Amino acid sequence: KVSAVPLPPPVSLPPVQIVRNAIETIKHSERPLVIVGKGHDSTNTLNLTTASSATALPLPNIIEK
Repeated sequence: KVSAVPLPPPVSLPPVQIVRNAIETIKHSERPLVIVGKGHDSTNTLNLTTASSATALPLPNIIEK
C-alpha cells in the first residue's frame, strides 16, 4: 500500500569523529573557507562561520532543469 502523504526524508548525520576532525581542522586554519551547497542550513552555517571566523562561499545553482 502506498502512503497518501510521502514520508519526510531520513535525517542524515555524519559520524561524530568526522565532525570533530573538521572542527579541529577549521580551528587550526589560518583562513578557513566553508563551501556551502544549496541544501545548507543557513542558521548553522552562520553559527559555524561566526564561531570560527571562517568565510562561507555559497555555490551557485548551476544545474538547469
